[in-house]
Amino acid sequence: MLIDPVLDEYRPVGAWKAEDNFTNFIDPQGKQKWRQYPAARNTPVLMSEWLQKFNQSLQQPLERDTALVVYANLHLDFVTIHPFFDANGRMARLLCNIPVLKAGFPPIVVPEVDRQRYKKTLSDYQSTIQDLERIQSVESFPRNAQREEFIELCRGYWSETLDLLDNAYEIQGRRRGRSFSEGD
Repeated sequence: MLIDPVLDEYRPVGAWKAEDNFTNFIDPQGKQKWRQYPAARNTPVLMSEWLQKFNQSLQQPLERDTALVVYANLHLDFVTIHPFFDANGRMARLLCNIPVLKAGFPPIVVPEVDRQRYKKTLSDYQSTIQDLERIQSVESFPRNAQREEFIELCRGYWSETLDLLDNAYEIQGRRRGRSFSEGD
């Protein structure tokens, strides 16, 4: 039996958020707090800036380390804007890999088993932004130690993938080497 889905105009699917959104987090003293993301009315401007940065990243050739930093910065800015009612992290993990893939590298994957540390690192960064709900420009997002911590977290995730890939290439090379010598 098919039924029409119930659509909520304040929680649009495939459109910017229509109302302000929040999350809870644990502060350094262990207390649960609420954080409001940037106001819904600022989302179109913030995402326009973000999309400019995203498109710029696609126009330049990226070396391995630069691709990592581009991914992490785009990812962190996207989830800090929190432009959708739901699925912001999933969208960030997918979209921000596009420049990485375009540069010829494998994707950066956040392992499910490390999701709590990933979320805490994002939250620690967002906690450094005074009046996050009033932010009107991506340029005002801080370049600080917590941003560097997120970049390093992503570096660790990616190094696992790169090590696996390097190992696969090495095995493939050895197999090719044997098959060539056996066939001659």
